[in-house]
Amino acid sequence: MIRSRIIGTGSYLPGRVISNREVGAAFKVDPETITRLTGIEERRWADPTQASSDLAVEAARAALDAAGLEPTAMEAVLVSTTSPDMAFPSTACHVQRKLACGSVPAFDVSASCSGFLYGLSMADAMIRSGQIKTCLVAAAGVKSRTLEPHDLDTALLFVDCAGAVSVQSECQDSQPSRGLLGIRLAADGGRHDLIRIHAGGSRWPLTQDRLEKRDHTLRMKGAPLSVSRSGAWSRRCGTS
Repeated sequence: MIRSRIIGTGSYLPGRVISNREVGAAFKVDPETITRLTGIEERRWADPTQASSDLAVEAARAALDAAGLEPTAMEAVLVSTTSPDMAFPSTACHVQRKLACGSVPAFDVSASCSGFLYGLSMADAMIRSGQIKTCLVAAAGVKSRTLEPHDLDTALLFVDCAGAVSVQSECQDSQPSRGLLGIRLAADGGRHDLIRIHAGGSRWPLTQDRLEKRDHTLRMKGAPLSVSRSGAWSRRCGTS
């Protein structure tokens, strides 16, 4: 039986550091309070010249180096992102091109925070079925481009970063204790409105009116952060 195994990992953080003092200034919140409530001390945002594929490429190179493999050894490229370089072609195609992987399958997975696991499960299935022997799986996001700077519930939390793994097939009989044992996935489409970017798709195309309403920015419900009337911070429960 064939099993897939992660043989190299890599990550990348952009160089631009955004401190709690900088991001909290718009809300008149001190850095210590942000750290206490979110656990975040600083965040990284991409340079204006960087897109998601650029971050993914850096993480992928690190994962390939860790595995001791060249990009041409990869037989498929999967990228999880909800902030693609553009509507199409896929961000994975840009990563494939920049790494010079060759004419191999390359496609994106859009599953937000769980996207990497979806991508890894696809790589695992392709390897177990014998379609491929190696796969590059990356997750990358440039959320800073879609943040509403005056929205307390999101402006403090989201970052730009990328991670990647090199995955390879291995005969389970030779090393039965190694490799992916399994991945369980689930989704609940009924909660689609909890975190979303409202405009920019086929249902709500981006128009001047929607731009002015900031409908193209990231919004989130759930248990957001808010400032009480006294100026002290609290975490709200439920949705708003």
